[in-house]
Amino acid sequence: MQRNTTTKNRSAKNADAAFRVVPSLGHLKHMTDRVGLVQHARFGEPFYDEGYSIDDNARALTLMCDLSHEDNDGHADGDHADIEDLATRYLAYVIEAWNPASKRFRNFKSAELEWLEEQGSEDCHGRALHALGHAANCTAWNHIAADARSGFEEALASTEPFTSPRAWAFTLLGIDEYLRSGEDRCSALQHREMLTTRLLDLYQKVATDDWPWLEDILSYCNAKIPHALLRSGRAMGRDDIVEDALGMLTWLSEIHAGDDGHFVPIGSNGFYPKNGPRAVFDQQPIEAHAIVASSLDAYRLTSDPFWLDEADRAFEWFLGHNHLGIPVGDSETGGCYDGLHQDRPNLNQGAESTLAYLMSCAEMRKHAAAYHAR
Repeated sequence: MQRNTTTKNRSAKNADAAFRVVPSLGHLKHMTDRVGLVQHARFGEPFYDEGYSIDDNARALTLMCDLSHEDNDGHADGDHADIEDLATRYLAYVIEAWNPASKRFRNFKSAELEWLEEQGSEDCHGRALHALGHAANCTAWNHIAADARSGFEEALASTEPFTSPRAWAFTLLGIDEYLRSGEDRCSALQHREMLTTRLLDLYQKVATDDWPWLEDILSYCNAKIPHALLRSGRAMGRDDIVEDALGMLTWLSEIHAGDDGHFVPIGSNGFYPKNGPRAVFDQQPIEAHAIVASSLDAYRLTSDPFWLDEADRAFEWFLGHNHLGIPVGDSETGGCYDGLHQDRPNLNQGAESTLAYLMSCAEMRKHAAAYHAR
């Protein structure tokens, strides 16, 4: 597949300032209370009326585990004790969300601290497993790792009847992290084989030369699917799976390329159905983060500088290299706008968007640290 050549090769500058942005954790802390991370914001203020979600608390737990490996002075307003305290709150939300009666995670909790359903979506279950698997491999905090590992092992079996490709992908990413943390005590290897096979079967059924994808629509968090296949294929020693995953990511890179080379994610106002119109707006920060994370993993596997350029291009969307020329993430507060409309940004700074920005910064710094260590 021909690659986009409109972006400049920046692999020689991988440790430049854009790769070392260290934003404040101030907004994230402002959005966090004793229960966990508040879901939405009105401008820069938490909007308590709409409560909490496991999706956001799971992502926040993943971020805290990543930050636990950074130097104590790596944040403008937080040390490891602050980060551990936040991680404990986010983990507590995820663990409490487990419903032993339904064997599923609940998602939403109201401002009155009542669960709003007996079980959440398959996708939110997969996101919880992704976070728990990641935390199980967090060597900085043994107590958090142990609780996360236990939660992962209890919840993994529930994914067997799932039908959502994204739930499969989130679970596979969690399995990859869990298996690095120690002995497989919940048949994670078998689940990896099962879920990887399901994704490959869909791909072989749906993909065509001009639509190398496993669904008839590009919707949300698209890059998480090839990212999961990339991780699984590498761990399983399956070069064919890795090749398919890289092919999907390459295709996404072409779709995300704007006329002037900047990153243009699939818009959430209609997405992109096969043989249909492609939505450009509203653009969501979570899409940029998905590309940053998957592209950096693709580089770690292939050493191909093309993937560093892709990560850089997606990350710079946060910094203002977008169709509005407006920075989306704010390093001084650590907050992030909820998206870009055609003519203006969405000035609310909710949990999902803020985490997408902070997680992207953490991914880029992790790469910069590895670059300097060589």
